[in-house]
Amino acid sequence: MSSFISTHRFDPQHPENFFVKRMSLAPIIKEMVGTRAAYCRLATRREADRPELLFFLPSVSDESIEALARDFPSLHNSYSPDCMHLAPQFTWGQEGLFVVIMAGDFFYDLTESKRGGFGIAFFNERVGYYSHGRLNKFDKECLWENMNVLSSYSMNYRPYREWSEEYLEEHRGKNDAPPEPGTFPLNVIPAEG
Repeated sequence: MSSFISTHRFDPQHPENFFVKRMSLAPIIKEMVGTRAAYCRLATRREADRPELLFFLPSVSDESIEALARDFPSLHNSYSPDCMHLAPQFTWGQEGLFVVIMAGDFFYDLTESKRGGFGIAFFNERVGYYSHGRLNKFDKECLWENMNVLSSYSMNYRPYREWSEEYLEEHRGKNDAPPEPGTFPLNVIPAEG
């Protein structure tokens, strides 16, 4: 899994012009642009069995939007701000800008897709880029192995073995702190069928 089959530009103000075959995505994109707040949405189309991740990032530059759309995510474990929890996450990154979602929100739809296809769109109010990818059997096996290792480690994570009491005390309560600049801890909102 190292490149997309294709990446195309679209107008987020008129997504229906691009998403002709996936018309169900157009109203979701319009709704997201109307919110004016950064967030992610998972849209699965039952008839096509193809998960689509949609990222609305209003404060991100047009160049970064394109770069993120061409970037394959990495799968890794991340600590919560208070260092008390560890969880697998997908991360897209470009020059100090990181877009992060909990891996489980997209992982199972991605690996259990019968056709192996998926789509990822990054957009702001001015420009959007949609990338289409496909996972073969080997890609899925590699992802499953990686997820199993990360999940096992995160389930068995014991912060008091990893960090000193002083370090944990310094980070206590940071879950309520605002996110670090340039990061988007996005929650995935499942789309209606």
